[in-house]
Parts: sequence; structure tokens; C-alpha cells
Amino acid sequence: MYRGIDYYANTRKPKREDKKRKNASNSGKTTKNESYLNYCFFEGGILSPYKKVEFTYSPKKESRKRRFYSIYQCLLYCRSKYFGDDNTAGAILEFKDNLKGIFNYLELNKISYNYEEWVNVAPRYLESILTSLVRSSESYRVGLLAMPRKELVFCGKDRLLSIGVSFSDSRKINPYYWRGSNIYGILLTKVRNMLNEGYE
Repeated sequence: MYRGIDYYANTRKPKREDKKRKNASNSGKTTKNESYLNYCFFEGGILSPYKKVEFTYSPKKESRKRRFYSIYQCLLYCRSKYFGDDNTAGAILEFKDNLKGIFNYLELNKISYNYEEWVNVAPRYLESILTSLVRSSESYRVGLLAMPRKELVFCGKDRLLSIGVSFSDSRKINPYYWRGSNIYGILLTKVRNMLNEGYE
């Protein structure tokens, strides 16, 4: 546990080798192993996109800001608006912090969109949401800055937001077994780095 946030950070230092004994093939293997030292894995806690956190956001600057209760609810709303489905977008707002209710609604009404198209535009929306959230939520901002300065990797089943491998699965330490894009983790790392560099 790290300040209430589940994470895994491999802090083992690579073994020191005599430069004379170090050949090209061994050097490549060492580099591959050392890459794991740069990851910080997490799944739950305050940074989870499913965690309740209130904030206001609008996909378009000229539009009125709406109140959301989690990052995932906001992303689902943006997806519906992007595809011109105002009815579903309105229903998502009415459910407020009831994500289970939203999922049931989408399933019962067989709401689906072009996944390939959404994959290409989702990062733009998500980055905008995260930027807005760190400005408005002190707890989320503090939680993000408290994470180790490593590449953040979001574990879970969602192949768009996470790596598609659960936190409890030991295969998560090897990118070969990742089945998701880790968009959420990548963008969190980007926003965290910007905050550390003084950008607001």
C-alpha cells in the first residue's frame, strides 16, 4: 500500500557486472530486465477512474459544464456526445455516481458504438478530463503527486484504459502479456510529470 493506493514497484537494483565480462547479448538482457524497474502498477485507490470524485467538465469549451462523479462516468458521457447520442448522454448524467446503473442501462438498451473510431479519439478526451480534474480536485492532485516517479501502469480488465491484466496477476510485470493499451496510465504519467515540472 502506498498512501491508500495499491501499487507494485520493483525496486530491486540490477546486479553489478564487471565491464570486461559483460558481452553484447548479456547487455541486452540486462536492459530488458531493468525496464521493469521503471513501472509503478496500480488498480484501486483514489486514482482509479471508477473511484467517486466530483468535478465539473464540458467536452466543448463553449458548452455548459456538467457535474460528474467519476472519471469513467465522464468518459462514457463524452463518448455518447461524440457519437451524437444525446439520449444516452442525458441518462448517464441522471445516474450520477451509480456506475453499475450506467452499465446496466447501456447493456439493457444495447448501446454500442464504433470501437475502432473511439479508440482513436478517447485519449484526447481523457487527457482533457484529467487536466481539468487535477485543477479542481485537491485530493486527486495530491494522490497523483504522491505516486512514485515511475511510469504509471493501470491494471484491470478494460483493454482501452488499462493493460488488460489484473493487479493480482504476476504476468503484469512483463509487457509481453499486456492485452490493453494502458491509455489511462500513460496519460496519468504525462499529467503527473507536467505538474512536477510546474505546469498548471
